[in-house]
Amino acid sequence: MQYDRASRLSHYNHRLQTAAELGRSIDALRLCSDMKRQNIRPDIETYNCLILTLAKAGVHQEAWAAYNDMKLLNISPNRETFNSLILACRNLPTYALFYTLGLMDIHHIQPDATTYGHIISHYTLGKNLEVGLQYLAVMNIENVVPSLKTADHVIFLCADFGNARLAVDLAESFENNSVRRLNGELWAKVLHSCTMAFYVEGMEICWNRLVNDMGVTPDEGLCIGVLHTAARFGRPELAANALQQLEALGAEIREWHMEPLLEAFAANGQVKEAFKALELLRTAGMEIRSDMTSPITTIIQRDPDAVDTAWTVLDELRSEGENVDIIAVNVVIEAAVYLNDMGRAIGTYKSLADMQVVPNAETYNLLLEGCVRSKHRDLGIKLLMEMKEKEIKPTVETYTQLIRLCLTQVTYEDAFFYLEEMKGLGLQPTYSIYDSLVRKLVETGDTRYRLAVEELEQMGYKVTPRLRDFINSGGESSVDTTHEETKPMQES
Repeated sequence: MQYDRASRLSHYNHRLQTAAELGRSIDALRLCSDMKRQNIRPDIETYNCLILTLAKAGVHQEAWAAYNDMKLLNISPNRETFNSLILACRNLPTYALFYTLGLMDIHHIQPDATTYGHIISHYTLGKNLEVGLQYLAVMNIENVVPSLKTADHVIFLCADFGNARLAVDLAESFENNSVRRLNGELWAKVLHSCTMAFYVEGMEICWNRLVNDMGVTPDEGLCIGVLHTAARFGRPELAANALQQLEALGAEIREWHMEPLLEAFAANGQVKEAFKALELLRTAGMEIRSDMTSPITTIIQRDPDAVDTAWTVLDELRSEGENVDIIAVNVVIEAAVYLNDMGRAIGTYKSLADMQVVPNAETYNLLLEGCVRSKHRDLGIKLLMEMKEKEIKPTVETYTQLIRLCLTQVTYEDAFFYLEEMKGLGLQPTYSIYDSLVRKLVETGDTRYRLAVEELEQMGYKVTPRLRDFINSGGESSVDTTHEETKPMQES
């Protein structure tokens, strides 16, 4: 008879365990009711299964009622009992959690990984990362390895709060001390956090784990985030990998995708590779804008030796049979002009024929800017003549530099000539042209400044307060707004 009762108890406990695994609280209560009708005395396993089922369902009052019923039968709770009760308290105020922990202490039961997991889950659900981390530290002190779920909760919250460095450290620490591995979704979350925080070292760790080890292809937004952060910190290999993943996603690689790769090469000091990438863009039929080369220019304009090195690189590329793009040559010229080294700038320009490269309007605009800096009017006029001989159409920037160059001279009448020539070609003068012209006229006491102001307004521009102050002061204002720009006024 006793064997039969034990057999039936084991049968019901097994069914209760199944109900607990599936989270079916109604089934569990029905089974307990059947046991009571059949006068089958429950044991600790019975109550543990019941409390766990109720805890999963989030009905904390019923879970505690089962605990009290167990105590009435003089059945002593164990760690599993209290773990389930802590789980039941996950949505309650913190005092309920501490009350349960106090009961554990009274019964001399030490927390385990599951206990700490439920405690940490309680705090992470409430977005209380600090306390969650404190309990994680306690686990480390007590040599208790957190469960995969616990690690996931804390790391996810770290990444969500923008604590990228901490998220990476925790992820690495967990995988180094556990045979289990974090999932790709979590690594992607941490990777995104690293890109937002510009934490490039962590980004490399996450990328290697997610893409290289797990074979996961990040989404397009994440790839672009990685691409731009890699560019910022000079990681061309990572930038190239991000581009490969974008291609794998079926994204069309355009100029704005390749631009960060150029920046990455430049930031890493790989000028030759950056120039090669420029030619790659050209052969792929992509438009190369002058602003795309600014990272390369920034690198080589640091000193004259860097300019010489860049020119040597271009010469090497030509010797290797590579095509040299005029955009690349313009980078060298721009850097030389920035360094006020017109000798190098003109020398580079004169070597274009040997490089089998044809100059464009940007080439002459850069050289004219150098002439403005050095106040070398004759050289500027000569460059303009060569530009016209090559049938290269002057741009608004060309005339802007020409007029500025004329205004650097004592005799500046040709500034008016080029202004009229510009308008005759259908090119609208910019505000900066009129600003420079008016300032020169006011400084020299030339009353034609009134005509210049009148024409400025006819063009739809508005005289800025600074320019007005300059005029009223008779040219005594020390504020330089040569490059100050305004938009044409809208007609009412």
